[in-house]
Amino acid sequence: MVIWPFAPPSPFSWQQQLTAAFYSFATSPIVTVLVGAKRKVYSFHKDLLVKRCPFFEKCLKDSYKEGRENQVYLAEESPAVFDRFATFIYHNRIDEIVTFPDNSLAVRAFALADKFCMPRFQNALIDAIACFHKEHTVFVPDLDFINDHVLLNSKIKAFLIDQLIYDIVRSNDIDQTDLTGKEVSRIIRGGGDLATEIFWAVGNIARRNDWPSHWRNRCNYHNHETDDKRECYRKREGAEDSD
Repeated sequence: MVIWPFAPPSPFSWQQQLTAAFYSFATSPIVTVLVGAKRKVYSFHKDLLVKRCPFFEKCLKDSYKEGRENQVYLAEESPAVFDRFATFIYHNRIDEIVTFPDNSLAVRAFALADKFCMPRFQNALIDAIACFHKEHTVFVPDLDFINDHVLLNSKIKAFLIDQLIYDIVRSNDIDQTDLTGKEVSRIIRGGGDLATEIFWAVGNIARRNDWPSHWRNRCNYHNHETDDKRECYRKREGAEDSD
């Protein structure tokens, strides 16, 4: 299953679109991206990479060494996370998330998308993560990670906090509720901005009617910036069949 953040904009199949894109960029120079301490090698068509990612558009300018040599080294990034980025660049998709480790990688990919200034990638990740959490509770260490690596008003942070509170409200599994409650108590005891946000979210439970469990509310967590203003796929008529 493939998670699309929006309805495909073209009447052609994604295979046809990919073939067209391949021929469009066939004459493009190849950029080598080295990722992580072990320098895992990724190769991209330069024209495609700079078109889809503002971060690489800037760092691959001819005025920079990376642009002249067509090579970028990202020492601090994880290859497992960067794999998600590479898939999105070439296939415009996020694969279905089925395990907690995969979901944690997707959460970390959101932080990468934030760093790379890619709202469309962020929105695709939000939809995939949200789909996973329709059947699974929030893994609190993922929220800890996001709190340390993204801006205070990040969409993924808002989603995870809302989903966490919803998990506590809806759960009939006492063991799971106790486990989540202990994690939340740990955060609150530690103080800080995250503790304050969770505290207020718990206090607002009675007034909530737009829980993130409903697909019609996914758009609340999308980042609609200059390159991503299309109507949300999940808000269109008939898109809530899975509710």
